[in-house]
Amino acid sequence: ALEYARRGLADETVKGGSRVSIGRQLRLAEKTSSSSQEQEEFSFPKENFKETCIKCGHNTLVRASATRTGLSLFNTYSDILGLENNVEAIALQYYQLVEGFSGVHAENAVMLTLFGLLAWEIIFAEDVPVVWQTPYQLAPLDVLSPMFYRSRAERFDHKIEFIAALPPDLLVEMLENAIKAHAGVRNFFVGWSSDLMESGALVKIARGLGGPILSKIFRLLAEDLRYWSGGMPDLWLWRDLPDGAVEVKAAEVKSETDHLQDLSLIHI
Repeated sequence: ALEYARRGLADETVKGGSRVSIGRQLRLAEKTSSSSQEQEEFSFPKENFKETCIKCGHNTLVRASATRTGLSLFNTYSDILGLENNVEAIALQYYQLVEGFSGVHAENAVMLTLFGLLAWEIIFAEDVPVVWQTPYQLAPLDVLSPMFYRSRAERFDHKIEFIAALPPDLLVEMLENAIKAHAGVRNFFVGWSSDLMESGALVKIARGLGGPILSKIFRLLAEDLRYWSGGMPDLWLWRDLPDGAVEVKAAEVKSETDHLQDLSLIHI
């Protein structure tokens, strides 16, 4: 079993979530966290992370919201103004009042929206066989399968390289043109009525991250959308700098009783 796991990690056609899962099982089998190739590929210098502890008043209220499967219960806390709020809203308030960041609680929606808009002509290309069966589809049928990348590999590779080389102004222009061209078209990636679209956050975040960073994230999404489209940071924050640039920060928010999952750490 160990030998087959090592062969899997050595196989370049094994991508994304499959690599992480194989690596995790290999680590467990070998009883060590340092011998796995997955650990090397997705290593992260934790000393570079800034951990911020935001103190807030405890609230004994437990808020209930209705879902399709029943009631969803979660704790609320008292924010700086003494109002009842969830931990993400309190963190947004802190970053705005203390550090001068604007922000949105959007999690996976930020990168999925940017990916969907900037790679629209590849994702929704009608010349890929079989994947379009009705005019009512929100995405091609293979969108969450390995064939999503394999059937469009050359196009994705070219687009990703192109985005990596774009200066911020041209990247923003490309994004704004995509928003205008496809506005209102229902699809799997973009929620047109979301705060993310209406607040101008998307353009700020794209400018701040820039082409080189976005291109690396887009490659992961293209190669294994099912795995990499989840577990992204809760908050996306930005602030304008005096030189006209934009500083972007991503923050994963946890209460004192919660902890980070592996996928969240890898994203960070």
